[in-house]
Amino acid sequence: MNFLALLLGLGLERVLTRLLHLREFRWLDPLFDRVFRGLGPAGPSQAQLTLLLVALGLAAPVLAGTLLLAAGSQGLGSFLFGIVVLLFSLGPRDLPQEVEEYCEAARRQNDTELARLGRELAECEVSQDRAIRLPVVERAIYLQANNRIFGVVFWFLVLGPAAPAGAWLFRVADLMRRRAAFTQPQGAALDAARSLHGLLAWVPARLMVGAFPLTGSFESAAAAWPVGKVPGRRFHERTDKLVADVGQGARGMLPETTAPADGLAEAAVINSAIGMVRRTLWLIWYPAIALLTLGNLLQ
Repeated sequence: MNFLALLLGLGLERVLTRLLHLREFRWLDPLFDRVFRGLGPAGPSQAQLTLLLVALGLAAPVLAGTLLLAAGSQGLGSFLFGIVVLLFSLGPRDLPQEVEEYCEAARRQNDTELARLGRELAECEVSQDRAIRLPVVERAIYLQANNRIFGVVFWFLVLGPAAPAGAWLFRVADLMRRRAAFTQPQGAALDAARSLHGLLAWVPARLMVGAFPLTGSFESAAAAWPVGKVPGRRFHERTDKLVADVGQGARGMLPETTAPADGLAEAAVINSAIGMVRRTLWLIWYPAIALLTLGNLLQ
């Protein structure tokens, strides 16, 4: 049932992508800002616990609604509710649509749009120098693929009857991390938000990059896979580096490769990156999910 809800939710997302601006959940920003300010000089453990409690508190109504609907309508109500929650948990923006807009701006050499869209994807200011900007944006696409799609899909599937709450919990954690990245570049809030999100993103990120070599260049992906522990990095930073490095490698461009010299070539690189993400989702993840569902390993 969850697999069917997943297919319907993703199909509706592609159809309704321009009507889903509400899933950016700007109304949660004031709550996050108050929580961030309240952390003040809090230590790492206290800050992480606070954000975890906030995320669980926001996910609790979704869990309660799912269980109540499941009990009262032989599962039909919870099935429809799950589709709606999944639809609003993906995002906050449609990644292929945003990448398409970036590619169009690159073709037209629209520096203003490239700066705006690059900032949304990379969650930081990007350089106007194409040689510097392109690898940053490409790596960001792989990270955003996990943040906006694969992480949501994973948590929607593994929690069984609580699937909508799992997807929404991941989205709340990502919304907090994203808000902190833009408004709290220093301090306990950003570190705590990244740690909480990193815990939830750890497994789906590795399942995603494990499929990249099957939809891209196997040899380049294997060469980009880190050997041993990356020294001096926190666990969520190691996850981000793994996703970005293997993504670039699987696409056939290692980090030291020279960047394209014009906007058309830049658009081609970015299109290739999002194409690999799509293939990973539709050619690897969904068939695997379908097989697990048929084998009664997933609902």
